[in-house]
Amino acid sequence: MVVHTTVTFNKAELLRLERDLKSFPKALPKVMQRGINDTLKTGRTKITREIGGHVTVKAREIRNRIKITKATRVVFAGMIRIASTKIPLIKFGARETRKGVTVKVRKNGKRERITGAFVATMNNGHKGIFKRTSEGGKRVPRLSIYELKGPTVTGVFEGAAGIATKVLSSLNATLTKNIARNVDLIVNRIRK
Repeated sequence: MVVHTTVTFNKAELLRLERDLKSFPKALPKVMQRGINDTLKTGRTKITREIGGHVTVKAREIRNRIKITKATRVVFAGMIRIASTKIPLIKFGARETRKGVTVKVRKNGKRERITGAFVATMNNGHKGIFKRTSEGGKRVPRLSIYELKGPTVTGVFEGAAGIATKVLSSLNATLTKNIARNVDLIVNRIRK
C-alpha cells in the first residue's frame, strides 16, 4: 500500500516570496529547502500521533516505519513514505497466559486471546509471539513455528476514520507558515 499526496505552494505565495527576497537572490533555495523539510518533519510527527491514537503500540515503533526524503537546494520536493511492514504482536502489550497470549491492538478495542500462541526469544535475540503450524487441525510438536504480526502503519493510516485527510489537509498551511518564518529569519539576519 502506498499513499500518494501532494502538498503545494500556490503561485501567489511564490510571487510574494520572490518579491520579499528580491534583494537576496541566493536565499530562495535555502528558504524553500528549510520550509519543505520542516513541513516534512511536522507531517511525520502528526502522522505518528494520529496513528498512535488508534493503536496501543509505542510511538517509536510507528515513527521507525515513517521515512522522510528531504528537499535539497536544487530539488524543491520532499517525500514522506510509510512502510507497509506489519508490526509484531509482541509490541502490542502481550501477556502470556496458560491458554495462550493476550494482546490489545486497538486503543478502543478489547484485549484478545490467541489460543495456542506463546512468547519466545529466538537465537538471534528477537522476541515475539509465535504459533506452531497445525496438520489436519492438530498441533504437532515437530512442525515449524511462525511469528504473529499485527496491522501495518499504512493500513491504520488509510483505514482509520479520516486520519489521512486530517493530516494532509493541515500540511499546506504548515508549509506556508514554515516558508514565511524562514523568509523572516533570513531577512532579519541579513539586515542586522
